[in-house]
Amino acid sequence: MKKLVSIGLFIVMVMLMAGCGSSSDSEAGGGDDGSGSSDLVIYSAMGNEISDPILELFQEQHPEINVETIHAGAGELLARIKAETDNPAGDILWGGETTTYDLNEELFSSYESPNDKEMIVQDPEHKWHAFSNLPQAILVNTDELPDESTHPTSIEDLADPNAAWLEQGNFALSDPGTSGTGVSIIKGMASLYDWEFVGDALKNASIVDGSSAMFDGVKDGEFAVGFINEDLGSKWESAGLPVRMIYPEDGVTNQIDAAGIILDGPNEESAQTFIDFVTSEEVHMIVRDEILRRSAREDIDPPEGFKELDSTNLIENNQLTNEEIMEEFENLR
Repeated sequence: MKKLVSIGLFIVMVMLMAGCGSSSDSEAGGGDDGSGSSDLVIYSAMGNEISDPILELFQEQHPEINVETIHAGAGELLARIKAETDNPAGDILWGGETTTYDLNEELFSSYESPNDKEMIVQDPEHKWHAFSNLPQAILVNTDELPDESTHPTSIEDLADPNAAWLEQGNFALSDPGTSGTGVSIIKGMASLYDWEFVGDALKNASIVDGSSAMFDGVKDGEFAVGFINEDLGSKWESAGLPVRMIYPEDGVTNQIDAAGIILDGPNEESAQTFIDFVTSEEVHMIVRDEILRRSAREDIDPPEGFKELDSTNLIENNQLTNEEIMEEFENLR
């Protein structure tokens, strides 16, 4: 009887060990499961109008990689990456300006993509990989403000307590705590003028949660004035929506957004494959022709009809950390 019990216990132990081995392979994420497939988890700060056509092509070219995409603002995603440092769940951060990566370089892995050398800017440490060049324009809802003489023409106008456009309410501004675009706008204002000016401008602003709320708030008439990323504003103008983009005459806020590989993410090989793909000439033709955004590649011309950047006064940003920006912003709001 004891012998039968011992044999039974041995069989149970073997089954448990086999089960543990199977579970470990599954958790590896990028491991070979016998089908040649792997996984990739992308933390995307890109809107669906940007990410969808690119990810669709990626899946066509790499059907062996199972992609999971988690969308949120750049600030929220960065906070998540920091919280997961001991056990990273993501592989890629896609979106957010290059300084976001520079100021959090300990969270990202170095990888020299063959496409890095084709970009208008490069990270010497290869922790971020440039994606697009993104100026922000002032956006006006022309139904709410039909008289162009009342439209703000400069960033300075946004701080004017007697501005005519204020009769229709405050301008929309995305919270830099949840929006990379919000960070770019606040940083640009502070770099062009100073923090006292930012405080004056915030008196005329309504803070909204995320860049989409700012964009759509103006488009839908909730706000008469706000900011817009150039690519989306151009699409809306072309579609005949009641909006007008204005490049501020005193300075245009802007950012180079990027992608990076999260340090010690579960699927490093798939992450490198994605970086090579998302920086490729083929993808950046989509960036220009379908998404209507300025590519960060030197060999890709801007979309047809886009203003020459030489004719705008791009703001040269001060080196400000996100923490500095948020501290000043919270003190002023």
